[in-house]
Amino acid sequence: MHGHKVPEWGQLAATSAMTRSLMLLLHARGYGSTWRTGPGVGSQVRRLLTLKDEEECLGSLFTGTANSDATRRRRPLSAVSDRRGWLSHGVKFAPDASTPAM
Repeated sequence: MHGHKVPEWGQLAATSAMTRSLMLLLHARGYGSTWRTGPGVGSQVRRLLTLKDEEECLGSLFTGTANSDATRRRRPLSAVSDRRGWLSHGVKFAPDASTPAM
């Protein structure tokens, strides 16, 4: 991704936006999808796609149809009471208020 007219951050942003749009389209058509990154996108994927050393694979998009008989597992909700600020803007949220306190 180096040496192109479009900077690397722009290529990453475009790839992310395209992947999310594709996932939304799949969902609207009744399919499910999962985007996987990290260790699973390793040497096996590189060999399968015959990627060159200078090429990268950002992730894998798995698609399919949902099993209507399967039970859905919800993740437990995590407490967010200790996450009251926006670090980059210095904005703090009051614990019981719906608007930020400056």
